[in-house]
Parts: sequence; C-alpha cells; structure tokens
Amino acid sequence: MDFKTRQTEAVSGWFSKGDSKIKVKAIQEEDMIEIEKEYVTVKHEFAHNPVTNRLERVEWTEEDPVQKTLALGARLILEWENVEINGEPAECTDENKRKLLGESPEFREFYTEAINGITEQVRKEFGSVERSKNSKGTRRKK
Repeated sequence: MDFKTRQTEAVSGWFSKGDSKIKVKAIQEEDMIEIEKEYVTVKHEFAHNPVTNRLERVEWTEEDPVQKTLALGARLILEWENVEINGEPAECTDENKRKLLGESPEFREFYTEAINGITEQVRKEFGSVERSKNSKGTRRKK
C-alpha cells in the first residue's frame, strides 16, 4: 500500500459545475515551497550606509504574483472531466490549467469554489487547516 498516495487522496476531492468536474487537492506546505522556488527571486546589491560609512548588502525579493497564482492553481487541480477550451475537449495539462485560470472568469470561479470546498472538508475532517502546536515544525525543548 502506498501510504503517501493515500494521504494525498485523503485531502483531495471532486467538485462539479454543470457537466464539468474537477478534482482539486488541499494546499500543502511542499506546494508552497515549490512555487516559491520557481517564482520568487532573491536579489541583492551593496549600498552605502551613511551611519556606519560602510557598504552593506541589501536583499529583497521579486515575484510575479499573477504567474505564482496560476502555477499554484495548476498544481492544485489534479484532474478534470468535460472541460472545454473554445468548444473543444481540453486535456488536463499544466498549460491548459493555467490558460483557463488566467483567461476564464467562470472557470476561475469554479476553481475557487472547489478550493473553498476542499478546505472546508479538511477543516471538518482534521479540525483545522492550520498546523497544530505539536506538529513536526515546532521546536522541542531539550
């Protein structure tokens, strides 16, 4: 039994609108990490600090929030049925997901409803979408 796959399946679900169906998964930490790696760039330069009279390294991040949002949406949509682009059946590819999310307000609304639905489902099943204080991400006293 592949427990990793079962865990992912436990936080995903199918949602319908008309005769179209999409399967979405709940946002997981690794999704956000991968999107950050791909769409957030850390830049730096050296600037003179007049107080210390020295050059200091200054860092900032640059990101494209639209592309970041489209990439996250494409990552959260796992499958679909009866979805069309320009009247033709569309394969569930990363390119088609981004195209529909970016260009179709009706599909974007359907996707948002599905994400809200899966978030509520996770909240009911696990009690919260927030990590607990006792989760692995919390430091332990030695």
